[in-house]
Parts: sequence; C-alpha cells; structure tokens
Amino acid sequence: RDRPNAIEKSMGRGRRLLWVIWQDGLNKMYEKGHIGQPIELNPSILNQSRIFRIEFRAGKTALKEKWNITTWADFFDRFGDLCRQMGEAIRYCDPIPNDSKRARWPNHALWDIAVAEMNDDLFEMRSGVDPILIKEVHKETHISVILRGLSGCALTYAALNGREFTELDASLDELKDEIGALWAKSPEKIRRQLSATKDKYTFITATNIEQ
Repeated sequence: RDRPNAIEKSMGRGRRLLWVIWQDGLNKMYEKGHIGQPIELNPSILNQSRIFRIEFRAGKTALKEKWNITTWADFFDRFGDLCRQMGEAIRYCDPIPNDSKRARWPNHALWDIAVAEMNDDLFEMRSGVDPILIKEVHKETHISVILRGLSGCALTYAALNGREFTELDASLDELKDEIGALWAKSPEKIRRQLSATKDKYTFITATNIEQ
C-alpha cells in the first residue's frame, strides 16, 4: 500500500477542521485590512493554499527571570507584552540584492502581517507594564509571603515546645539561636545556598528602577 501523501494527510478527519479555522482566520485578516482579498483555501491545490507557521519561543529564563511569568495567571496577564517585545526586538527581512547592510533591509510582508495579527489577537493578554516594575512588585509580594510562612513556622515551633503566648519573645530568641547554630555547623554550605538563592530570585531593586 502506498504511503499517504501530504495532501491526504492534511485532509485526515482530525485535521479537516483546521482548514475551516485557517479560512476563517484569513477572512478576518482581510476584514481588519491586514491583507487583500483572500483566496478560498483548497488543500488539493498546494500552490494557492500553502500554510506558513511562524513560531515564537520563550525559554524558562526569559519567562521567569525577565517577565516573572511563573503561573498561568502571569502567562495570561503578560504573554501579549512578551510577544510584542519579541516582535520588535527581532524581524524577518526581505534582503535587498547587492546591499550587505541588513539594517536597510525592509521587513518581509509575512513578518509584518504576523506581528500585526499577534498584537491584535493577544491584546487581552497585555498589561502594558514594564517587566522591571513587575519584578519589583513581585519581590515585595514574595517577601510578604515568606514572612507569613516564617510566622506560621515560628508559632508551630513555640507550640511544640510548650510555650504560652506570653513566652513568644523568648521562643523567638531560642529559635534564632538554634538556626544560628545550624548555620555555624556548615558555613560553606550555607554560603553556597545563599548564593544559589540570590541567583534564583533575580529581582530588580527600586534603585535600579529609578535609574
């Protein structure tokens, strides 16, 4: 049995809906003035129904350290901002023959369309806030969460040691001494852990923001 060709694969039951979605997207691009009169897509005629995919990728470092996108909520709030900035930082050019200066090359029409569509479709996923400011707010929020966690652990420590409410100050002093003793046992290990934690939480300080 012959192996199915690309057209037959594209018309499989699981992919028939894609052609409907692509045609709808093409019609909407025309309605917004991003392209001229669209053709009717026909997967049997490849020379007039080619589908191009432009893929933007953001790795863990960009998501977490630059944009503080660590949850789905963060993603839906700021993914549009991230893609908009990526579309400005890089571009797909249409080379000019005999001109080696890439800065003078114009954007390829496909790139302009893709960026315009992306900025429009992802508008609801944009906050418009500079990622540096987001980091500072995120840092203060994170410190607040840690403080609440430390308070809960300290209360648990006091309760397990039979302390009363009037003895909480003494319990805190005792807890401080015990933690200090633990750190003193392995100073090099603690130093490495502190350094690793600083690298993990690469927040921007308020001084950096003002500059």
